[in-house]
This record gives sequence, structure tokens and C-alpha cells, in this order.
Amino acid sequence: MSNNNRQFNFTPFYFNTDRHRRSLFSFLNKCIWMFIGLTGLVIGLVLLYLGMRGIMDLGGFVASGGPYQITHNAPDWFWVFPVSIFGILFGMLIYFLTARKIGGVKILLFLWPALFLSLGYNFIEYAIGHGDHSKIVFGWLIPGITFILMGGIPLLLILFSIFQYSFNKKQVGGKSFGSYYSTSEDQENGILLNDKMAGFIVVLLNIAGIASGIYFGIQLFNMAAK
Repeated sequence: MSNNNRQFNFTPFYFNTDRHRRSLFSFLNKCIWMFIGLTGLVIGLVLLYLGMRGIMDLGGFVASGGPYQITHNAPDWFWVFPVSIFGILFGMLIYFLTARKIGGVKILLFLWPALFLSLGYNFIEYAIGHGDHSKIVFGWLIPGITFILMGGIPLLLILFSIFQYSFNKKQVGGKSFGSYYSTSEDQENGILLNDKMAGFIVVLLNIAGIASGIYFGIQLFNMAAK
């Protein structure tokens, strides 16, 4: 097979795989679950980010129980860490199962950079003088730089791929992003949304999911840390 006939395997978009089986109800149902999954995912990231800062405020190490004297007891809100991990995994699964069916931007591509860049920022901020200390804490600076590199390099590769895809206007399976929403076959199956309206709904729900996840994540952590 020649290079000209090869499909562009990596794209920044999901191209739905069940267009011929979809209905308007199915589309809207998947949109709701996509929103729920993305919200849960972002709540998990926010809880992990804020929880890490709270632990670092206590010196970076906490514990409870055991035969030895503990300098910093584990805070009552320590439960946010397992909840954050569950939220990330649950939200990621729900979002993937629904977003890939209805199309849209591959938000999950940014999960790895978002996780490592946010935690790396915490390390670096606390390493260079956050709080009471005024000296550089290399024990936090080194992992901070490592995390920034682990998140920043993949982010640059993702952004480059998105730019390359958009610039070259590549297509997958003969369909460009959004073109699968308004075929005659879809209309026969009861889908009344055209491509622009459906695409607008997907993008809007992605934005709303991120915003609601940040808001509820902050509110949940503030309630837990009281």
C-alpha cells in the first residue's frame, strides 16, 4: 500500500463508530454521559491537585497510627485522595465510551499533561519559597522539573499533531470532523440535528464539563478541609 493511501492514524478528534445505528435520543443520551464523565474526571484532578497542596503545607509527609511519634497526623480530609483516583478512572472510562461514539475533541489526550503539569507546578511552587521557608527545596524542585517535562513534552507533541491535522485538513475514512452528523441515512433514522448544531452541542458540553468539574472539585475540597 502506498503512502498516499494510508490513513492518518492519529487525529485530535473522535469520529463516531455507530452512525448508522444512532438516533436523536441516543445522541443526546451519550452527550449527557459524556458530560458526567468529563465532570467526574476534572473533579478528580482538582481534588488531587488541592489535596497535594494541603499535604505539602504540612511538610509533605503525614501518617496515622503505629508505634512511633508522628510529626504530622493525616488530616481528616485525606479521603479525597482515593476519591480523586476513583473520579479520574471512572470519569475517563465514561467519557471514552461515550465521546468516541458521538465525535468531538479527544479531551483524554490532555489527561496525562494536565496531571503531571499540575502536580509539577505544585512541586516547583513549594520548592522555591512557598510558605515559611525561603530556601530552595531541591527535594521538591527535582521531581517538579521531572513532572513538568513528563507533562510538557507530550503536550507539545499533541499540540503539534493537532496543528498538523488542522493545517493539512486530513480526513479519516473519507469523513472530516462533523460531516457525519447530517447524512440522508441519519435523517432516515430520526436524527434531526445538522452537523454544525451537533458539533456545537458536543463542544459546549466539553467546555461545561471542564468548568463544572473545576467548580465542584474546589467546593468539595473546601467542604472536606473545613
